[in-house]
Parts: sequence; C-alpha cells; structure tokens
Amino acid sequence: MSPLAKAWRHNEKLPMHFPNHITARTKYRASALILWVVLLTIIGLLLLLAMPTVRRPTDAEAKSEQAVLVVKSAMKLPFATYKLDIGSYPTTMEGLQAFITAPTGKEDKWRGPYIDISYKGMLRDPWSEPYLYLLPGTHNPDGYDLFSKGPDKIAGTADDIGNW
Repeated sequence: MSPLAKAWRHNEKLPMHFPNHITARTKYRASALILWVVLLTIIGLLLLLAMPTVRRPTDAEAKSEQAVLVVKSAMKLPFATYKLDIGSYPTTMEGLQAFITAPTGKEDKWRGPYIDISYKGMLRDPWSEPYLYLLPGTHNPDGYDLFSKGPDKIAGTADDIGNW
C-alpha cells in the first residue's frame, strides 16, 4: 500500500519527503501556467496595439463608395464594349438605356445588352436617382461624364460623384 493510502486510511501525517515532492511539482506547474497566461496577455495587448482601428463605414459612406465603384470601375467595360461594337459611345440623348436596348438606327451593330438585365439597378445610384450621362463630358471633353448627384440629389454640387 502506498504511503498516501496508508496516511489517508489511518489519518496519519504524510512522510516528510512526500509533501515536498508534490509541492515542487505543483510549484513548477503553477509557474508554467502563470508564464503562459502572462505571455498570452502580452501577445494579446501587442495585437490590439498593432491592429488599425476597425470601424464600420456609415450608411452614407457605404453609399458613396458604391457610387464611386460604379462610375469609375463597373461601367468601364460596358462603355468600352459598346464603343467597340457601335464605333462610338451612346449619345447623351440615348443615355445609359443604350446598354440595355438597341438605339434607333444602330440595331445592326448593337450586340447587347451590355449590362446584365438583372443589374438594371446599375442605372440608378444608391440614393435611387438615375446616373447622369453626358457626351461629350463637361469634365472629360474627349470622352463622357458619368456621375451620381450624390446624397443631396442635386447635380452640379460638391458632393457629385463622377468618373473624373
């Protein structure tokens, strides 16, 4: 029978060498655990300091970013493809509708739709206003202007979002 079992059974004190052995091992394990906790805490603090401040964009910021994406990037391919097929950009009068239905007199060259029919929403900005299109452009006299009136829904103000 082990010394621990004997001591437990007879309610005796443990031999002197036995508690010292347990105490040394327990101290080692406790110090290792404390070391890991401190190490993980330091790493966590460093990660918090190193990470940039994460914030969610406001609704207005998200809408502005969406409009920028459409006028400066997403619509470039439809414009380029239309110009390759027809030989020129749509006129101001034909507008962006020329990407969905063939303009009068151009049916033979038109190979559209140039915008997926399910993306007709691309013709409206995030504020549910139509994107405006001018050819030749005021800001791009050698090309076209495509822009949103922005959150104020008034053309020609500082918050307009365009391809210039």
